[in-house]
This record gives sequence, C-alpha cells and structure tokens, in this order.
Amino acid sequence: MTIQCRALAEEEREQRLKELLVYGYCVVEHFMDGATVAALQERVEGACASDSVYAGVPARDADDLIVYNLQNKNKLFVDLVSAQSLHQILMPKLNDPYYRFLPPDVPNYYLHYYNARSSGQKLDLHIDSHFPFPGKRAIVMQTAFLLDDHHPDNGCTVVVPGSHQSGEFTDRELDHVKPVVARAGDLVMWDSRLWHGALGNTSRQSRWS
Repeated sequence: MTIQCRALAEEEREQRLKELLVYGYCVVEHFMDGATVAALQERVEGACASDSVYAGVPARDADDLIVYNLQNKNKLFVDLVSAQSLHQILMPKLNDPYYRFLPPDVPNYYLHYYNARSSGQKLDLHIDSHFPFPGKRAIVMQTAFLLDDHHPDNGCTVVVPGSHQSGEFTDRELDHVKPVVARAGDLVMWDSRLWHGALGNTSRQSRWS
C-alpha cells in the first residue's frame, strides 16, 4: 500500500497560504484518494479497538474516541505526514529561515503530536498555541486528514475566522462560529492560535480525522 496525496499547483498553494494568513484556516479538497482514506481508517479503527487504555493519560469524559501516537502504529501514518504537498504549505508557515543545519528547501519544524479522534461531546472554543499573539508568524499548525465526511450532525470542527490575529484567549460564549463542512479525503489546516472547537456528535456515525 502506498499513500496517495495529490500535488498542489502553485496557484492553489498560494491561495491556501493567503487563506491561512487572513482567515486562519483552509480546506484542501481531495487531498487523499479513496484507497488511502480506506487504508488509514482501517488502521485507525484497528488501533482504537486494541489500544483503548493509555498509561499515564488522564481519563477523558468527552465520549470521543482517540488513538494516540499514530507515528508508532503503522508506517502509512509516517508516509502521510511526509507528503511533499503538505510540506509545501507548512514550510512557509513554520520553517525557521535562520536554521543553518538543514537546506532551506526542506522542513525544519517537528511533529508535536499525532492523534486520531472521532467526536463525542461538544468541544469548547480553545487555542492550541498555548498563548495568543497577533502577527504573521505561526508557531504551531494543525493538520486534520479527514477519514469521514465532517458535518454538523457528527460533530465537525467549528472556527472563528480571523480570530488567530486577536491576540486574545477565546470567548466561549460566542454564538457566531463557522462549521467546517468537508468530505473524507480532504485536508483541513489551521493556525493553532485560531479559536476553534467542535460540535457535539448527535449522529450514530464516526467522525475520524
């Protein structure tokens, strides 16, 4: 099995980078082919069934399903985050231009965590950059490889466009949030300063990413 991720034309890459700068998130449609999605979902569900308890990890009360450390589960997950078309978007956002020990045309950022999750209860608005700050430079980016269709009924991600530039922690009383509706095989990316959360999964369907 070989991971298949489509190449991005320069015009599309530039558009997605603009969206990340202005809105704080973007959707890359049809990033993975159907066979890749099916293979990854099979391995995620298999890992979830066999690794339901993690030593040292606090118990979760969100009724979601989660698999930690995908990089240790199967080489396909490593191949996925090694896709050149992924790095073409992440490098302009994360690369340190003054790092001298790698060539400038390769990634010099690192993988912070790599989990699979299927929604349970509502997830409040939050940021994952640890602290808020305005500016063009991101210090953390999140990439969600969708293995199911994501829609409001099964607990899709919600965002507040442009909030990554607020320099503030989230307002969890905010009513106007945007659901990120996307399909299996899509890639959703966001600046981790972006206010984001998830709706509650009211369906009986999984929502793996």
